[in-house]
Parts: sequence; C-alpha cells; structure tokens
Amino acid sequence: MWEVKELGPGSTGLNQSFTQLSLNDKTPRILKMQWAHEARETTEADFLRDIKNIPGVPKLIAEHRGPKTKDFVNPNLDIERIPLEGTRGRASSASGGSSYRTTDSTSNDIQAQSTMPPRLSGGNSSREQRWILISYCGASIDDTSDEIISSKPFTTIQRIRALRSIIHVIRDLFCHEKRIVHRDISANNVRIAPPPGASDSKEPIGSEDSADGEHPAGYLIDFDMASYWDTEGSGAKSRTGTPLYMAVNVLMASNLSCHLPWYDIESVFWVLLIGEVKRSGELPKEIQAPANLESLGSYKRHWVGKENTWLDLKKRRIIRGPVGELLCQLRGFLFDYAWEPTNVRDKIKQQWTYDAERFGTDGDAENIENALKEGVKTIDAWFEECIKKLKAE
Repeated sequence: MWEVKELGPGSTGLNQSFTQLSLNDKTPRILKMQWAHEARETTEADFLRDIKNIPGVPKLIAEHRGPKTKDFVNPNLDIERIPLEGTRGRASSASGGSSYRTTDSTSNDIQAQSTMPPRLSGGNSSREQRWILISYCGASIDDTSDEIISSKPFTTIQRIRALRSIIHVIRDLFCHEKRIVHRDISANNVRIAPPPGASDSKEPIGSEDSADGEHPAGYLIDFDMASYWDTEGSGAKSRTGTPLYMAVNVLMASNLSCHLPWYDIESVFWVLLIGEVKRSGELPKEIQAPANLESLGSYKRHWVGKENTWLDLKKRRIIRGPVGELLCQLRGFLFDYAWEPTNVRDKIKQQWTYDAERFGTDGDAENIENALKEGVKTIDAWFEECIKKLKAE
C-alpha cells in the first residue's frame, strides 16, 4: 500500500501506455496492490462498489487488473518488468490488463507499474495483479497518532468512538441487500478516521461522536477476506481472519458451518481487550506466539472465561474505569448464556456457540439480521455511556 501524492513537475520516464489517473485535489489517497488468487473472482473492488453508500468504509476511486503469474512463466513473452520504488509518497504504477474508473474520478497524474509476481507453487495457484485506488481512512487504532494528518496522540475516546463505528459497519454490511460479512476484523483494519477535509483541517482527529453520520469516527478497511452470506466453498464457510483477533469459535472449529456476523462483533471485543493489554505491556506469550489456531482459541477462551483470570486483569489495572466496564459488558453479552441486561458478573456460565436466542442463529438470515440489529442497539448504548464517562473524566 502506498500513500498517493501529487507528482512533481517533469517527466516520470514511464511508458505512456501505463495506466494513468488524474486527481484534482490534495486529499490523501491510498494505492493498494495485491497478487490475488485468480480463482477468487469477487475482488475487493466489487465489494467496495456494492457498499459505496455505507458510512465507515473506503470509497473506491479506481480499479486496475494487471498481469497474471502464468504470464511470467514463458520467458519469450514480451512483458516489461519494472521494479516498484517503495519510497513513501512516490507515485506508483501497473502495466498490462484492463482498467476501471468510477464516475467520481477526478484529477493529477498517478501511474502504476508492475512488481515481480510471487513464485508459482502449483498448477492451480495462478494469481492476478489487482490494484485499487481508495480514499484515505486514517491510522490503525493501535497506532499512537496519524502522522499523515497530525502528530497529536490518539486518545482513549477516539479509540472507543472508532470501535463504535465499526460495530455499526458490521451491522450495516449484513443488513445490506447482498448480506456481506467482513471476516477479518483486526487492529490494523480498524482505522481512526481523519476529520472532514483532513488535509487542511485543524480539527482533532476522530472528533465526531456519531457512528452513523456522514463522517464516522472509524473506518473498516481491507475487504480481501469478505464474503457474501450465501457464498459456498471459499466464501463464508471458510476459517479466515487475523488469528490474534479471530472469534474463539472460528479458531477452534475444524469445520466451520458459516461465519456469523457475531464473530466479527466478537473480534471488535478482542481488538479492544488486546489493545488495552498491549498498551499495558503485559500481553501473554501464549497470545503473542501460539502453537496453532486451536491452542490460541483455547487460551483466549480460558483468558476471558475463567473467573480468576478475568479478576487478575482487573487487579493489574488493565481493565478499569469506563473502558473496563465496557469490556465486562461485552464479555457477558458474548460469552455468558445466562447473561441478563442488568447483571454484569465476573463469573460467567460460558457459551461459545452463539446459540442463545439473542443471536438468532437458527440458520435463517432474516432472524440473524433482526437479532443483530437488537444486539447492536444494546452494545451501542454501552459505547455511548463509556464515551460520556470518559469525557466526564
């Protein structure tokens, strides 16, 4: 991924047949390239086009599909290879393939060039170079600040606001007519949003309270692993995600029946909890370097499911104050089958299968949607209360 800026005066020396796009303002943008499995026909650009009206997701500006790895196997093919220069802010490029430009494309030249493809490892592993140009969505929730916009440190309130936005995005994706599940909620993919007109604004980053407003406090990026609900095979039934933040059920399931939107809600819980523990400098080695996915899932289940373990986190002041209260509420809601709205306990009766009525998991998508809307309404109230208490402090 590269930060895109205006090209300076003078020739770039690149072949004029390369993809070119014009931009007419100085708003930060991001250029992303990947060697995607050719068999994965639905691209990130497809998802971004489908959800273009949902707040809190990147805006697609342009797409480019480049060469395939199989094109590089024959040394006699006339394919020009140009190494990519990775200097921060330098314009980048892509040769070959077809281009797609959205109707919102505007103008300063940006060019893209091909980087060397990954080695082929089998007859069915051909990959395709895919580029997207998207709106800038801010820095990771675990970063200390957004150096592109401002060096001012992030606050706890900004992090909580961003996560509140992501809860809304997860709901909106599944309630969308095409029912999308993100499947890779992680600290890196949760961004603290820059303020409106960030390149010129002196507003503090993430200053918006509204998670549903035109300028949300957080963005959810990276739809490489996303899936439509009714997708089979490599879609919603696959075990995907960033292990550190994956739901316990996903980590421990040898045969996942489907990836529920609730698994993404649980990942938000892990982003918040692990982020707080990381900032305390006390992340357990079992979390940092697990032997495998199953052992990581087992440890995470023990970490939040055992009364003495949870109390130990409280004793070390990792889970204190409004954020600690929010974590306790989310923990009870997600993992305690005897959960009640007015009862937050340290000792919980563990439930890891999401079979309680509030999750609507009878296989009917409409029931899951209704349960998700009700659940997010409850969770959103907890986030709002946490923000109010943090402001009062």
